[in-house]
Amino acid sequence: MIITKPNISKENQKKAIKINKKINDIGDKFKETICKKVDKYLKKIGVSGHTEVLIDIKSFLSFD
Repeated sequence: MIITKPNISKENQKKAIKINKKINDIGDKFKETICKKVDKYLKKIGVSGHTEVLIDIKSFLSFD
């Protein structure tokens, strides 16, 4: 059995690239928001810097 690449037009490739970029941007914003909340939480409990800390997920999610 021979598997070939699907024939995708240049226009559809460009659309797919734009959609993937938007998805990546949304993911990056989400990660940035989560990191900020984690940093804020760690400062609140007295941990700062690049210390690796395991956080109780319940505490993190309930933190505003």
